[in-house]
Amino acid sequence: ASGPWINNLLAPHDSGVPMAPVCSHYWITANHEAYPANCPVTILPDANAYARPEVGSLLFGLRDKESKWANPKDLPDNLQGFAFDEDHDGWAALEEAVEPFMERCPSLAEVEIHHYISGPSGYTPDGKYALGAAPNLDGAFVVSGCCGAGVSISGGAGSAIAQLVMGHEPQIDLSAFAPNRFGAFDPFDEDFLASCARSRSQKKAG
Repeated sequence: ASGPWINNLLAPHDSGVPMAPVCSHYWITANHEAYPANCPVTILPDANAYARPEVGSLLFGLRDKESKWANPKDLPDNLQGFAFDEDHDGWAALEEAVEPFMERCPSLAEVEIHHYISGPSGYTPDGKYALGAAPNLDGAFVVSGCCGAGVSISGGAGSAIAQLVMGHEPQIDLSAFAPNRFGAFDPFDEDFLASCARSRSQKKAG
């Protein structure tokens, strides 16, 4: 469970996880009366967006038409200040993707954007997690490639991996998430990394 650095740790042991660090980002508006604390979390597949209240503001995320990826070898030890491209403040990404969201949330035209947060999320080529035994490495287990859902799946994933570590059969069937399901692959290959990024661009959930 080592985030975007997992393949840097596994590669020297002839192991790897089918995952790439892909740019995820969201924006937070100024406070506005249109965003009370009891607003629901909203998923908008047709707008490639999600939104939820954030202490009197609106937090919203948008998916790029072509999500950006980073080669794990290029990641710094500390992600503070790390950016996938020159769009450090997220204005270009916002301009590219915000129009369908604004059609459904016109109040966005009335408020300032106060914060932009971006960072790497682990995505797999098929949009499914990588949970289970690390390929070619006895006694090691991985929780990776959570495709932007790491917090929401953490309880079930943690329980399942704990059962594996103790030598028990997990209560959850992990076969669809097997880290070796793609056979041989190079986690540092650009075509492979791009295929992981496409799974983020194409997903319809949050």
